[in-house]
This record gives sequence, C-alpha cells and structure tokens, in this order.
Amino acid sequence: MSIPLEKLFMHFANDIVSKYNIDLEKELFDVEICDYNYKNYDKNCLYIAKASKFNIIIEKVKNLTLILVKDDVINFDLASINNISIIEVNKNLSVDSIYQKAKNIFRVQSKYDYMKIKLQELVISDMGLKEIIHTASKIIENPLIVIDLSFKVLVSCPLSDISDPLWYDNVSKGYCSYEFISELKKLKIIKDGTTTTKPFEVICPKSPTTKLVSRIRVENKVVGNLVLLECNKKIKEEDFVLLELISSIISKELKKKRFYQNTKNTLKEEIIYDLLENNLKDEKILQERLNLSSLIIHKYICIYTIDISKYKLKHSIYERFLESQISKFFPQGYLIYYKNHLVVINTQKDFYILEEKIQNLKKFLSENNLTMGVSNKFTSLIMSNIFYNQALESLTIGKILNKNENYFQYNDIQPYVFIYRLRDQISLEDLANNELNLIREYDEKNQTDLYNTLFAYLKNNHNINKTSNEIHIHRNTLRYRLNKISELLNLDVEENDNSFKLYFSIKLINFYNKIKNQ
Repeated sequence: MSIPLEKLFMHFANDIVSKYNIDLEKELFDVEICDYNYKNYDKNCLYIAKASKFNIIIEKVKNLTLILVKDDVINFDLASINNISIIEVNKNLSVDSIYQKAKNIFRVQSKYDYMKIKLQELVISDMGLKEIIHTASKIIENPLIVIDLSFKVLVSCPLSDISDPLWYDNVSKGYCSYEFISELKKLKIIKDGTTTTKPFEVICPKSPTTKLVSRIRVENKVVGNLVLLECNKKIKEEDFVLLELISSIISKELKKKRFYQNTKNTLKEEIIYDLLENNLKDEKILQERLNLSSLIIHKYICIYTIDISKYKLKHSIYERFLESQISKFFPQGYLIYYKNHLVVINTQKDFYILEEKIQNLKKFLSENNLTMGVSNKFTSLIMSNIFYNQALESLTIGKILNKNENYFQYNDIQPYVFIYRLRDQISLEDLANNELNLIREYDEKNQTDLYNTLFAYLKNNHNINKTSNEIHIHRNTLRYRLNKISELLNLDVEENDNSFKLYFSIKLINFYNKIKNQ
C-alpha cells in the first residue's frame, strides 16, 4: 500500500510554509519520526523532524522526503539542497501531531485499498449486491442501505445491525413510507444533494440518527442512493471517501445487469416502472410480461399524479397512513413513488366514476394539503407514458390556473397545454387580437372597464343577471357597456364565433400572464 506525496501534501496544505524539490508523484509506503542517530533511512518513507535538527540529518541521507517543523533558525539554504524533498510546516505544530495525522492518512488508505480489493473480488465473482453491502457494512462498521429512486429498499446490511427505529421499519417493510419521503424532501440538504457528486451528511428531525448519503450512478445517470447510518460508531471524515468507493463498486455491479433485476421489485412494479419510463413499446412483449405478473388491467385506465411536497403530517410516520388512504380510493389501482410524485395507475371496468367518490377524494386532498393531476382515460396500457405526462401537466398547469384547487383534470387544462409547452417561444402579442387591443386602448384612454366586463359576460354565457352580480354593476349599466363594445369593435359579441374567439383569446392571455408572473 502506497500513497503519492501529492495526497499527503494536500492534507497539510494549510500548514505549509515553504517547499523544496517536491516530486508529487513519488510513492510513499510509511511514515516515521526521525531517529537522529539512525543511518539507513528509507527513501520511500516520509520522515518528520524538527527544523533545528536538520543539520544532523543532512549529513546522513539523500533522496529523502522530509516534513520539517519550523522551530528554529536553519543555517542551511534549503533551496540549494537538491537531493532531499522538503516540506516546511508551521512552528505551531508538533512533530507528534504531524506524525499522528500522517499515520492516520496511511491507515485510511490501507482500509480503502483493502475494501476496494474485497468488493471488486465480489463483483468479479458475481456474488451479488447483497454480499457487497454486507461486506462493506462490516468494513465500515456501520449499517449500509441501498434504495432506488422510488425509495424502495434494494438491499441492506442485516436488519439486526440497524438500531435506528425508522430505518428498521423502512428496511423490514422493503420501502420507505410516503410520509417519510415527504418529510425528507422538505430538507434543504436533500434538495442541495441532488446537484452534488460527493457524499453528504443528513440529519432529519423524524430520524435523528446522522446519515451519510451517496448518489449511485450508472452511465452518469443517478439510479439510487447509498445510505450509511451512524449506529455503531461515530461517522468520521474517512467514511465520506469510503462511501464514495462503495457507491462506485455498486455502480459497476448494477451496470452488469439491468438495474431492476437487482431490486426487490416484483414483476408488477417492474412493468409499471418501464411503462412510465416509456421502455415498453411492443404490445406482444408487454402482454408476455403481464401474463407472468400479478398486474390485472381492466378496460379503462387512468393515471393520477399526487404532489406530496406540502403534505401535512398528522399521523405517525410508522403508521403509513397516506398509502392506506389512497389505496381506499383506488382499490383496483397500483401506487408507486416516481420522480417526486405518487403515481396511481387506476383501472376499472366502467368508464364513469361516481361524483360522490370524487368529492370525497377532493376532501381528502384538501385535509392533507395534497394536489392531484388526472389524465384522460385510455384503453392501451402501452400508452401509459403519454397519459402519465398528461396527469403531470394537469397538476402543473392546474396550479397555475387556480392555486386554491387541489384536483385538476386534463380535460380542463387541455386548451392551455400548447401555450405552456411553448411558453419560452411565444410572446403576449402572439396571443392578443385586434379587437382586444382596441378595447384595452379604449379602457386606458377613457378609464373604463370594458375588457373585464366583456370577459365576465362571455364567461357567464351571456347571462345578464349573473354577469351584473359578479362585477357589481346594474343591468342597465352592463347593457350600455356591451353596446359600447359592439360599437367599438363593429361586431356582434352575441354571435357564437365572435364570442368563442374573444373568450378564448382572453383566457390564453390571462394564462400566459400567470406563467410569466410565477
């Protein structure tokens, strides 16, 4: 086991005063405190000495790598010495403290090299992910857990090694509760961690055990997370480096096979994941996989996406209340956590859902601060990715249209979809028409309110009473304004095509303004 001088140099960088003849690529095998009476110094060993003793050492050695503690004036011109690599450090440091620090670097490197060899042997021998995690947990002396992006537990150390109650529950059940996921996603460190390539520390109020988390990447794509729990011993700085190594070994193991073959997912869950990812495009292959799974699909299918980012936790995380309640609304549905949302693929024999059931669902969403997007119904499971995106857009666009609602159907937001998708490529002028521009200009010049009056009238299906009540004006005043609009535009606003064109334009303009003001 060796360490390049560059690595040691980096660890002491803040304390270095000067350096001479440094070969950063030189490999060192050990560290010693100088015995000033010794004659046979090892050129591959790092030696530590007091600067005041340099005159004794210089007479005995060459090709030496030396850390000098600047404790006195040196009567040598260090820059003129060609056969010794010298790192001069701050006089506030002691020889013993430098030695202990350097010795620890060698110890950690030894542990790193040992772990690397052991884990690579397991990968080569095809021993599997479970054996890799069990072995790594023993070496690092703390529990390790691997979870995928849906927060399913792929593999972990033995359950008996986990003393954290919440993670014991997660591992024993095979997946994290949706309540736990919701609370976790609110932590700033988790949000920041999505952009880092290094392991990071996490402390969650619901699970106070300190954790290290390292992203697992396959072909530069994040496919899961490796979690280290501080159960048996305190987390040290070296654990960050070791966890990064374990993650890279896991990546190699997962790359050998299709990712989901390494998980505890059932065939049913694999199919759902592949459908949402748009990895299943052949009806014949899909049917073959359905025949092998427990997935039962009825004639009509609908996809629901649920935003749990603002979920109000009213129950114990251990109770798993959210999952059980959602399942009651969709007894023939399949629920998974996918890309920061709960996703339900619901199937039913009949096309219609009772209005009473929808009202109860809306009440449940409201009570728990959840929002839901709903796709149109479809009949071919292979089109799940298209309708998943419908549900997702229903959720996104619905929140823009009305922040006070919690249940958004694709049918209702469909007119706005293309505007939303092209929001960065269009301008307000693309949506307005000449008639509306005329009304706006007239309002600005005369301090009138014809534009909003017209919108209210069209929205209320030309109903005089509803419109006058909504905008709080007398019916005669409303009629006067409508006559003024017709006169100004030189068109009949009662005519269907005119009404549609004006109303639709106003709706799109309002939506566009909401997008830009987010």
